[in-house]
Amino acid sequence: MYNRIILTGNLITNPEERIGNDKKKRAIYKLEVKRMYHREGDPESDTFRIISSSKQAENDLKYLTEHALVIVEGRLEFTNEYPNVLADNVRYIANGQQK
Repeated sequence: MYNRIILTGNLITNPEERIGNDKKKRAIYKLEVKRMYHREGDPESDTFRIISSSKQAENDLKYLTEHALVIVEGRLEFTNEYPNVLADNVRYIANGQQK
């Protein structure tokens, strides 16, 4: 099986630093992805929990802020609260500063 996902959306939280069981640095944040189409009564967006590690986590913690627009590539995992995306690559499109 091939598990690959690419998402474009805005951060709804600032990245939070965590240290995993393997002693690697992790960045964890939530990403809101707007739906192109939705039925009346359905939510207009979906929320994903993004988890990056190692060098990608360092960059995410350094450069990302709430409301930043990003493209995330990774693997999809499901948990009780939110779908998790284990990010391999995060592209920064726009910073999170609001005007």
